Amino acid sequence: SISSSSSVYVTLTCAFRYGREDLDVLGLSFRKDLYISTFQAFPPIPEERKPNTRLQERLLKKLGQHAHPFHFTIPQNLPCSVTLQPGPEDTGKACGVDYEIRAFCARSVEEKIHKRNSVRLVIRKVQYAPEKPWTTADVRQYADICLFSTAQYKCPVAQLEADDQVSSSSTFCKVYTLTPTLNSNREKRGLALDGKLKHEDTNLASST
Repeated sequence: SISSSSSVYVTLTCAFRYGREDLDVLGLSFRKDLYISTFQAFPPIPEERKPNTRLQERLLKKLGQHAHPFHFTIPQNLPCSVTLQPGPEDTGKACGVDYEIRAFCARSVEEKIHKRNSVRLVIRKVQYAPEKPWTTADVRQYADICLFSTAQYKCPVAQLEADDQVSSSSTFCKVYTLTPTLNSNREKRGLALDGKLKHEDTNLASST
């Protein structure tokens, strides 16, 4: 139940975890919030209301008159959900980028949030290949992110060796097919994966 002086707020958070969770107890936090946005979901603000989607209409019929839909937009410049695959002996949350929605009831946004008045949901921002391939040209800016030191690493996900020989004064033509899959890379630590939810499997991360 919500008192007449309270409102329901929704917070969207994009966070980057770059260290093991068990190291946080040493007084260092290896987690950084990349994006935080809070808005009022109920009572709805008239000038910010948008038409309901088909899914929301179905949910309203199922949940009844006490359900209140809301909309939010994830900025395009935010990264996709990515999980760095942990090693077999690692515990705690994996490194990577994750998104979380938190809805809470309070008199104002600045009020302290109590667990009994809030609910959280982890979501994913994913990127898929287009249905029809096409040729495109673009300009990209590459930035090195310095945490403690600038570093770059690579992780092979598919390899193929062939004993092919090319004779002198001859030509050679052959097609090599590589299919990178997660199933053949389950034990590789640090492999970038699409953001993973609790009870769902994922796949190798897209280039972003």
